[in-house]
Amino acid sequence: CLAVDLLKWSADIGSDITFFLSGGTAYCTGRGEIVEPLAALPHAPPCLYVVKPDEGLSTPLVYKSLDLSALSPEDPDGLLRCFCAETADRWRLVNDLEPPALKNLPSLKTLKGEMGELYGVQ
Repeated sequence: CLAVDLLKWSADIGSDITFFLSGGTAYCTGRGEIVEPLAALPHAPPCLYVVKPDEGLSTPLVYKSLDLSALSPEDPDGLLRCFCAETADRWRLVNDLEPPALKNLPSLKTLKGEMGELYGVQ
């Protein structure tokens, strides 16, 4: 099947490409290439921003800069349960790659700050 071949191929060009080709709601593990389809979220956020700045950032550089001692202690399955539940902390999101990305691309930190001021993005 062409769709299956496309998903297999996408994991070779970028870990998160598989997710963006999968469509719908999914739980991603591994490097982001393992995609488990989920039912639509019962309490979807009113909006979700995906921002791609003009300047690029090297994925190997971000991973090389990752401080393994600073990884989130949160259980991914627990975060998923919170995200799907009607609780106050359901919007608690974790991205262990954000600190090294912000460190290596100061303009990204500036952009995040501007979005925080304009849209309340944290």
